Amino acid sequence: MMNKKKLPFFITACCCALFIVLTFIAMLTYPGGTWEDPNTVGYDFIKNYFSDLGCTYCRSGAPNIISHALFSIAILIAGISLIPFFISVIQFFSENPVTKWVSRINCGLGFIVAISYIGIGFTPANVNGQGHLIFVLISFMGTLPLVGIYTILMFLNKKLPRYLVIVYLVLTLVSAFYIILMFFNPGRDTSIGLIISVVGQKIIIYAEMITMIIGGLGLAKYIETQKE
Repeated sequence: MMNKKKLPFFITACCCALFIVLTFIAMLTYPGGTWEDPNTVGYDFIKNYFSDLGCTYCRSGAPNIISHALFSIAILIAGISLIPFFISVIQFFSENPVTKWVSRINCGLGFIVAISYIGIGFTPANVNGQGHLIFVLISFMGTLPLVGIYTILMFLNKKLPRYLVIVYLVLTLVSAFYIILMFFNPGRDTSIGLIISVVGQKIIIYAEMITMIIGGLGLAKYIETQKE
C-alpha cells in the first residue's frame, strides 16, 4: 500500500498527466473553425486557443460535444487534484516558522488558482465569455507568484532535490514571459500575433502540467527516501 503522505503528490502527477492526454484527444475530435477562418476543418494547433476546446459549439458552428466534454473533464480533474497537493506540500517547509507561514499563505493562493481552473471548466467561452476570461486571468496571474514563492521555499529547504528548484524556476520565468505576452503582444489582431498568443498559451499551460507532474513524482520519491 502506498504511503499516505505520498498519495496526494502521486494523484496530482497522474491527474496532470491525464490532462495532457485528454486535451490532445480533444484536439483530435474538435470539428473546426478558428478566429480567422470559421470554415477550417479540425483543430489548428497554432491558431485555435485552448478555450476553443471547451466551447459547446466550435467556431464553424458545429456542436462540439466530445471535445467540450474531454476538455471539461481534464481541467476539472487537474484543478481538483491541485488542492491536496498545495495542502500536503506545507509539510516540507514547517521546520522554520517563517517558511511555515509563507507556505500556508501560498497554499491559500494555490486554492485560488485551483478554483480558477475548476471555474474555467464550468464557464465555456461561448456561453459565459466574461466569466471564462476572469477565471483565465486569475489562473495565469496567480500562477506566477505561486510558483515563484515555491521556488524560493524549495531553494531554502536544502533537503529537497535541487532539480525541483530548477523546474519551478523555469516555470516561474515562463509564467512571467507569458503574462508580458498577454498584455504587450502588439500584433494580437494579426495572423502572426494570433499564432504567438495561441502557441504561448499552450506552452505555459503544458509547462504548468509538466511541472506538477515532475514536482508530484519528485516529492513522492523524496518522501520514500526519507523512510529508508
